Amino acid sequence: MPVVLKTRLCLGQSIRFDRIKRALACILALLSFSSFDTEARSKYAGIQAVVKRLHLTPPATGESRYYYVPFQVPPGASQINISYDYDRANESNVLDIGLFDSRFSELAADVSGFRGWSGGRRSEIFVSREAATPGYIPGELPAGTWRIILGLYRMAPEGVDVTFKINIETTETKINKMSSPQPFAPADKSKRELAPKKSRRWVAGDLHMHTVNSDGDWTVPQLIAAAGSARLDFISITDHNTFSHHAEIDRLARDQTNLLVIRGEEITTYGGHANAWGLPANALIDFRVAPGDREAMARVAAETHRRGALISINHPFAACAGCFNSA
Repeated sequence: MPVVLKTRLCLGQSIRFDRIKRALACILALLSFSSFDTEARSKYAGIQAVVKRLHLTPPATGESRYYYVPFQVPPGASQINISYDYDRANESNVLDIGLFDSRFSELAADVSGFRGWSGGRRSEIFVSREAATPGYIPGELPAGTWRIILGLYRMAPEGVDVTFKINIETTETKINKMSSPQPFAPADKSKRELAPKKSRRWVAGDLHMHTVNSDGDWTVPQLIAAAGSARLDFISITDHNTFSHHAEIDRLARDQTNLLVIRGEEITTYGGHANAWGLPANALIDFRVAPGDREAMARVAAETHRRGALISINHPFAACAGCFNSA
């Protein structure tokens, strides 16, 4: 639509003024506008809309499996909405997505500015001051260069075209919130008895659990209620590559007298997965590790221990479907 309007304007000027210079200026303007085939911008009703298109090819051995797509956030932004689309080609192409704000750092293992990760589960995300898509972190939206992070999980040899639509709201609007099913009824605590102090007993729990903050189907309250109903003594919620579940764990865990809820993260790399158990609130262990990079994985383990948490290898014998060029 913008191109059509601009075309009409130029033709009108050419006929009205009948001057060669004016006609040439219009033609040059048209050429300049149509050259934005990789990025287009528009502003309307307090929303800045940006469309970015790019072509990605599989990284060579040793190259990064992560690609950053920068975009500008103006002062006063209240909500950022992002969607992306590409040809899955019968699952030959699988691209994960996450987000960093303007505090992003290029230093290795520095996760400054991290605002969330949803892998390949969602094609649309939003972040605002008060709320965010599960897996993402709400809060202030600092002006500057933000970056969409793409994880190149699996790609066809010929590559793939990707389109991003970024809408930045600069006026307060109704906050998007994902609807969730009603949580489970809480467990009947009267039927359970705590072990006497200083006694020893077997305890039951699960150290590898996911919620809607990554690829699970239950919310944090639902998972906690289900664990209580199953008479578990402890659980660790280890959503993939995010800490968005930590705040809710801390809020709900205060009311759990019979269930220990542990903050965790499944550090999900394209060479394998590991669980970090017992992380401080809002701590993220960097997952951007290339397959086969032992030095980087040693840093991951050291950082997990530095944070006072434990680390464990997950499903070590499982096939790594996304580990192309992983030698």
